[in-house]
Amino acid sequence: MKKLIILSVAIMFAATMHSVAQNTFPSYGSVGVYTTTPNSSAALDIDTIGKGLLIPRMTKVQRDAIATPATGLLIYQTNSTPGFYFYSGSAWTAINNGANKTLNNLTAPTKLNQDLLPDTNNTIDIGSASYRYKNVYPTTLIFPDATWQTTAFIPYTAGSGISIAGNTISSTGSSGANLSLSNLASTAINQSLIPAATNNIDLGSATYRYKDVYPTTLIFPDATTQSTAFVPYTSGSGINITGNVISNTGDANGTDDADLSLSNLTTTSVNQSLLPSTTNSKDLGSSSLSWKDVYPTTIKFPDATTQSTAFVPYTSGSGISITGNVISNTTGGTVTSITAGTGLTGGTITNSGTVALANSGVTAGTYGTSGTIPVITIDATGRVTSASTIAPSLALANKNLSNLLTTSINQSLIPSSNNSKDLGSPSLAWNVVYPTSIKFPDASIQSTAFIPYTSGSGISIVGNVISSTVAGGANLSLSNLTATSINQSLLPSSNNTIDLGSSTLAWKNVFAKGSINTDSAYKINGKQVLSTKGSNNLFVGADAGIVNTGYS
Repeated sequence: MKKLIILSVAIMFAATMHSVAQNTFPSYGSVGVYTTTPNSSAALDIDTIGKGLLIPRMTKVQRDAIATPATGLLIYQTNSTPGFYFYSGSAWTAINNGANKTLNNLTAPTKLNQDLLPDTNNTIDIGSASYRYKNVYPTTLIFPDATWQTTAFIPYTAGSGISIAGNTISSTGSSGANLSLSNLASTAINQSLIPAATNNIDLGSATYRYKDVYPTTLIFPDATTQSTAFVPYTSGSGINITGNVISNTGDANGTDDADLSLSNLTTTSVNQSLLPSTTNSKDLGSSSLSWKDVYPTTIKFPDATTQSTAFVPYTSGSGISITGNVISNTTGGTVTSITAGTGLTGGTITNSGTVALANSGVTAGTYGTSGTIPVITIDATGRVTSASTIAPSLALANKNLSNLLTTSINQSLIPSSNNSKDLGSPSLAWNVVYPTSIKFPDASIQSTAFIPYTSGSGISIVGNVISSTVAGGANLSLSNLTATSINQSLLPSSNNTIDLGSSTLAWKNVFAKGSINTDSAYKINGKQVLSTKGSNNLFVGADAGIVNTGYS
């Protein structure tokens, strides 16, 4: 019967070919191939599993030569990106199996409705060194250090008195600040002078010293202060001073000297904490000389834990072994029964047996091939309860990316040609852009947000040009300083000629870390007021250290 139907169709087509270019057959029903009962909803029903449907094949030139193609017309193109194409009503459109992963056939404009995220952090580029976007329109750039930038960075150019080398801005001299302060006039300073970093900038030097320094107070790193001059000690009777070491050279009354070994103490009440000279270096007692009893209120350990009651050593009981600080169980336990749970077989086991997964009825094997997709069903206990395969469906690529869900991108997004595509537009800007770094065509890199400069006193910024507005250069009197950080040593122009402060204008506090060096004795009104005679001694007062105190 099938052969008869096919032969009848062929004869009827042949009989009508000579008279018309297009045929309608049959006009009253459906055509069946390999079937005598075609589906009533189909104009053509082909029922076979041994053969396929061969769509007209042609080149791109032949496809484009089809006159007034109907919307939905389908062909197979054999060259120039071969594949199935259909006519959309305005253009021939490729049918792709899934999205075009290279994004090289996007239409304009292309709009995204989801965030574009790299597949992993700091591994995917937007553009490349050879393919750059023409323009990028971000609302905000947020960098890894949490800084952000909302305006464009315009490279600065050097104005009057300014030199720019790389990312360093310097004054070139006469029309800018005199950084050496070598031409100061008599100067009144209205701000604290602070070094750029602690303990690395000198005030004067070994060869260039200030003539006189007038501080109100010297404040040292350990928070001690000095508000009067230090006068060096001189050795009196029984005292020897070598450098900063004061020694006792003889004492007729040695019985009143301190016994540094504490070997002749009577019952003693101590009113100060006893501290070791350095942490974790001194013992309280020794392996051969231990204290009889120690009465602490609390013992505090380095990890901040405390103990306020006595520790009683553990002893081992039945089934327990103690070796050093390790406590072990010396007897084994016994499991009386095991009951199979949901999805398991084996029943209750009291001695020995096997618990296994219950058979779900799924045939063992591999599901899914290069042309099929596996469909797996798993129940609440983790068993595979069904497995099958399905054929993939053909899906059209959404070229404008307008229906994206939250998306993770595992490849760099590169424009099709260098400096020709924008990322965003003047009217559609990205909300926030999170780059690790921005690389510019001159190979420079920006990894933190640029915060635009604003002009301060004596500075003018016009566009990207920074200029000094101070006529003739720096304010040599330093009388209008704001809070100032100094990153260079302040040196007098010649040795022992320039004062720091004066007898009528003294500094409030001077903060030094290290040594204060002087060539003069520590005297006030001709009297020596500070001396370090002997060993571990410090004497303060008029003519300090001249009279023997009897201590060494």
